[in-house]
Amino acid sequence: MATTRKKTTRAKRPANEKPWQQAALAPVVMIRAEEDVLGDLAVAQLRNQARASAPVVEMHSLTSSEYQGGHLAAITSPSLFGEPRFVVVNQMENAGEELAQDLINYLPDPDPDSVVVLRFNANSRRVKMMEAIKKAKVPVYFAAQLRYPSEKANFVRSVVRQARREMEEPAISALVDALPDAAELFAMTNQLLADVNGTVTAQDVHKYQAGRVESDVFSIINQAVAGNRKEALRLLRHGLATGIRPVQLHGAIAARVRLIAKVSGPNPPGYTELRVAPRAWQEAKQAARRYRPKQLAQLVESVARTEADLKGQSKAPNYALEKLIIELSN
Repeated sequence: MATTRKKTTRAKRPANEKPWQQAALAPVVMIRAEEDVLGDLAVAQLRNQARASAPVVEMHSLTSSEYQGGHLAAITSPSLFGEPRFVVVNQMENAGEELAQDLINYLPDPDPDSVVVLRFNANSRRVKMMEAIKKAKVPVYFAAQLRYPSEKANFVRSVVRQARREMEEPAISALVDALPDAAELFAMTNQLLADVNGTVTAQDVHKYQAGRVESDVFSIINQAVAGNRKEALRLLRHGLATGIRPVQLHGAIAARVRLIAKVSGPNPPGYTELRVAPRAWQEAKQAARRYRPKQLAQLVESVARTEADLKGQSKAPNYALEKLIIELSN
């Protein structure tokens, strides 16, 4: 007797959630991301909208693990010069009691001159906080994991299209086959677009994958994570001089640090639960042995601080990246 196979489908999203590409400014915005790099892009999209809406915008980036009570109210209170504020609160799924209560108090009457972005990478157990977010009708934008090759290929096409460039279909297929991780796929796509003139071909992709380009994003990060500070800095300086964009490198570092933090500890979630490739999980687990919990917490904070530096709060963004690489390689 023949058997029929069930077709696997995604769980239906709540009606109030919209795709991350539609993210728009509001007094409070929630980004719920299964795929870290897409969450980063959603936040970047909102940040660009904020910058386009006013000549000067105060930028703030908070991390839930470092949060101190009253900070949200302090940075969203009216400023002396009346500049609008853009506040990103990262890792909201790990919000402590103080952050949860401050948010509950803030939601009924948010500051109209501020945009507070709540960045979730997973579900939160703070029931009262989540109920308050729902009651306040906070707009929610969702970034689903890129599970299938077709989804990853569409993602590459969107990056290429946004850059107003062209990439051959065999090149897109080669990228997707070589890089299962979405963050690395995004970083390599941008690197190819930066380094290759005209249409990107499969030959260009194979050249990069063959290791003919010494200073790529992943070589820099791999050397730093392995503790090879001198080599990581050499590759960093050479890479910045030959086309690697600081924001592109920072995004890949942020993704690697988040993964290392998630697999640290005696009983980490598996690669299936984290939805990463087995090789990426194993490499992150091995790297996690180099860092103490306090170091990892400081690294997460340094990643957020470097992001602010790269977004205009520092006159020397390349030096900010060097400091991050040094800390990563300690």
